[in-house]
Amino acid sequence: MLLTFQTIFSQEKLDDVIVNSNFKSKQELSFFEKLNSFETNFSWNNKAATYIPKGSENKEIKKLLFSVSDCHGVKNLKYLPFKVNLYTVDSLKMPGKPILEQDILVKKDDNEYWTKVDISKFKITIPEEGIFIVFIILEEKEYPTDFIYSKIGLISAVPALKAYKYSKTYIRKSYRYSQYHTPDKRDMWLPTKYHYIMDVEY
Repeated sequence: MLLTFQTIFSQEKLDDVIVNSNFKSKQELSFFEKLNSFETNFSWNNKAATYIPKGSENKEIKKLLFSVSDCHGVKNLKYLPFKVNLYTVDSLKMPGKPILEQDILVKKDDNEYWTKVDISKFKITIPEEGIFIVFIILEEKEYPTDFIYSKIGLISAVPALKAYKYSKTYIRKSYRYSQYHTPDKRDMWLPTKYHYIMDVEY
């Protein structure tokens, strides 16, 4: 039964890639599409990934950019710690393996739109197949509070990310890694119907 599930899942992902290849992917969202941003909440040990395509120039990545936010009316969640990394692109065009040996611990300390992480010392360039920028929530024990009341009820007291509404042709597809997605309680990456707002700076 497990083999059947894995086979179906893999085929669905492969079919999705094939279908999407029929569309001409756009590199950027329009001004009006970018107006439709919203907060996305997470739980402990969750990961979020956004695909970054290779640009026309072979430049090294200087900084990773994250639109970290509060969520559902709860203030100061954006100042809680999280980790970041870059991941390879696997054969199904989903997040593969970490590129940096260790995740980088980050804590927002200002009120700017972007939280920037300097990775210039690693001298990383984006390969032809692209790369994934990854936002990682820590374990529950690393946060001072577990749950907190919000406008929608109890949520995990962890930092949130802003996202854009989903566009089928936007090249920067996003994925989420959460616990227990499968019958055998394995974790895995699954596509999301929106685009987490993360980027790189050269």
